[in-house]
Amino acid sequence: MNIWELFRKLYYTSIFKNFVYFISYWLLILVVHHILISSAAFFHFQLGHRLGTIEEWIFEKGWEIILATKLICSWLILKFISIKSDSRNPLRDIFIKGFSWPEKEIFVFTIFFLLITIFIGDPKKSNLVSISFIKPFLSYWGITFFFLTDIMVFNSLKTIHPFGKIERWFSYIIFSAVLYLSSKTIFLYGLDLGFNLYLIAFISFYLSDWKRENWTIPAFFLLTCIAPLSAILGWDPIWKGSFTPMVFSRPLTSINLSLIVFVALGYFFYKSRDDLNKQL
Repeated sequence: MNIWELFRKLYYTSIFKNFVYFISYWLLILVVHHILISSAAFFHFQLGHRLGTIEEWIFEKGWEIILATKLICSWLILKFISIKSDSRNPLRDIFIKGFSWPEKEIFVFTIFFLLITIFIGDPKKSNLVSISFIKPFLSYWGITFFFLTDIMVFNSLKTIHPFGKIERWFSYIIFSAVLYLSSKTIFLYGLDLGFNLYLIAFISFYLSDWKRENWTIPAFFLLTCIAPLSAILGWDPIWKGSFTPMVFSRPLTSINLSLIVFVALGYFFYKSRDDLNKQL
């Protein structure tokens, strides 16, 4: 088999088609983000501001810029994907059919995740003289929609090009890598765009397939675990602890988080097998 035949076979797989769409989505993010940043810089230069002042403004408005970028791009790509759908209202179907109440296992996982990260990080009061409630609010919703927009795009892609069981696991690995590497490339003002970002993306994509395709379970995980850690304890990929009332006294390393994710996956595998045995 030559390279061309291998490429042709790969081209017809769902994971390749969805990968192309997902890459295109992040390329669109790159373009829109660049337009927003360039427009802001242009007006600042017109006002005679120095480069340092502009960079500081971009950093402080980081989550607003990212939110605007990702909401615009996710809406555009979802509208484009919906053209290929057989449904009359595919976007509505994604929201309605993708609604699933979190089960007991998800509550156990979120409580475990939250408690173990707090225990490892050992939070302490930050050195900020005054604390703004606006910044934690933006951090909370910023990081939630940062991942949730990609979840919605991911789920919509699966409606037109469904994954097999093996492809599904490859998709978690590959799509998380795209999110992680693209974020590091595009959002250069982020202070903490480390490997933890990849791990959070991986577990979020995994939860979007928990028992059945959904968006509410990863949303629950993000809203109850990741967003509070970001907004209150400084586990924020963009601002880190620059505007939070508390910060971790010990860094939550990628090794720590990897162990937490592996334990969580082991727990989910165990519960899935247990549920299957009960059905039999």
